[in-house]
Amino acid sequence: ASAGDMARALHESSFTWGVHASAVEGAGTLTAGPWKPLAIALAAIAVLLAVGLSWERVRPVPDPPALRFTLATPEALVPREYLAVAPDGGSAVLMYPDEDGQDRLWLWDFADGSRSIVDGPIGTPTDPVISPDGSEVAYHDTGDDGVKVSSLRGGGTRTLASGGCCMRWEADGYIYFGYGEPPAGIQRVLATGGEVEDVTELLPGERDHAYFHLLPGGETGVFTVSSSPRLLVAVDLSTGERTVIAEGERSYFTSSGHLVYAAADGKLMAAGFDPVALELTTAPTQVIDRLGMRIAGNLSDAKYALAANGTLLYWSEELEGEWAQFVWVDEFGRAEPVDPGMRFQAGGNIGAAFSLSPDGHRVAFRDQG
Repeated sequence: ASAGDMARALHESSFTWGVHASAVEGAGTLTAGPWKPLAIALAAIAVLLAVGLSWERVRPVPDPPALRFTLATPEALVPREYLAVAPDGGSAVLMYPDEDGQDRLWLWDFADGSRSIVDGPIGTPTDPVISPDGSEVAYHDTGDDGVKVSSLRGGGTRTLASGGCCMRWEADGYIYFGYGEPPAGIQRVLATGGEVEDVTELLPGERDHAYFHLLPGGETGVFTVSSSPRLLVAVDLSTGERTVIAEGERSYFTSSGHLVYAAADGKLMAAGFDPVALELTTAPTQVIDRLGMRIAGNLSDAKYALAANGTLLYWSEELEGEWAQFVWVDEFGRAEPVDPGMRFQAGGNIGAAFSLSPDGHRVAFRDQG
């Protein structure tokens, strides 16, 4: 409730650590507490940031403050990379285990720090995306390979289609998704249900299509093509004509006229974009360094989501692929490696099991290398 309460909590061994999403005024005056025994983490999945970050930052204006918070999960289970942020930036949906170790979708409210389990499948939901009005979440149920929609405030679940990777819920009322195995293009279905429509088709040398989003006017859209290298491609919905825009993946077009996307080297970029000429109008500007990237063979997936109001939610990672490293993290988010020369295989998308000794001097962990 206050900085004083925070300082006292740092010294109480019985304090339960949960989500901390509020900006703290005068954080530098807090009394230092026993952070090391509480804050050991993996650098590969170390910090989840909810950043009030407007894409006006490519112009010379001050950046809004970042909101840093921790996710408390039982038995040191680590949240997965799947995440979605509400259009107003006030909440997010993340996938991580419940008390029984089953993966669930969780709704986090940044205003009061509350969290609640979203109704839906247990152990199998991935790729969440929140509806434009913020009332529902669509996701891929890997248990039965279906596109499903659940209410965020209670109200049931409905199945819309088969497949469902890498979804986007657009203002035209459609949910666009890659339809899975075998590799294929983009399909779409109305969020209220109906016929599934094909949007794109694979060309020779393309593995799959993902993360389709509409451009203003609703006549064209941009999607990611899994090729070597990965490409951002625009498509005319009426003719199917395609235009290659740039190398990159998982893009968003913003109200400020920028195309935001992830580069292959783990940097988040923003560039001016003409949605009529379908071309970049400015040189790309780096917005985030060390963006989390899931690496799986020759494929990659950037771990971030961008809200309609410009709020960015992303995983920040120091290391690429499945390599991990232990770090100490202090109350201001500063990370220091436990042993700079030590790296190990944490198990990639499965997550890493580890436990700190009671005296804070040793750690037991699983190395899958």
